[in-house]
Amino acid sequence: MKLLKKVILMLSGLFIMAVAMAFLTASDMGISPVQSLAYVISQKLSDVITFGVASAVWNFILIAIQIILLKRNFRLWELLQIPMTLYFAGVIDFARKFVTIAPVTYTERLTVMLLGVFVLSFGIFLTVEAGLVMNSGEATVKAIAAKTKKSFGTVKVLFDISIVLSAVIASFIFFGKFRFDLIGIGTLCCALLTGFIIKGLVKVKGWLFK
Repeated sequence: MKLLKKVILMLSGLFIMAVAMAFLTASDMGISPVQSLAYVISQKLSDVITFGVASAVWNFILIAIQIILLKRNFRLWELLQIPMTLYFAGVIDFARKFVTIAPVTYTERLTVMLLGVFVLSFGIFLTVEAGLVMNSGEATVKAIAAKTKKSFGTVKVLFDISIVLSAVIASFIFFGKFRFDLIGIGTLCCALLTGFIIKGLVKVKGWLFK
């Protein structure tokens, strides 16, 4: 029963994170750092692949990186990231079809974006509380940290920056310019606010799970 509760909590968290992606993309103010490169590519190849598909491919690449870095230290149960990735990708595309918010003014877009950041933080909080398996981005950071003997926090910052820079380069290559609607203030807010929101949720988790 305890395992079932963890699975439900994990799936709920991933579902909420995917819904957050729909809010963030609807705001046209940027996406989370880890998903930024996949989002830019999906916009360039929108006639061929969806954001969910691009996200799945990106997460499979991250899982492969973990396996290469950790080799024998890669634990088999970490392969649970694969079905989790497929589930997350599917819900992203589902949510983007049914979240029909279309903010027009800057204030409306900012509100939707901040809502997306909060929803994303809550989803991440639930997946962490589930304690089953880390999402592919965090698991890759953990693998890099273990390999380089650096702290998780330091590697996380550098990891996110490198992905965002890759997304910026891809934006110039694909569109000939920097796309603020793909990598913008929403990306920055995700990077800066998510950790603080999760810390706040941890403080009130006794009330949340009462």
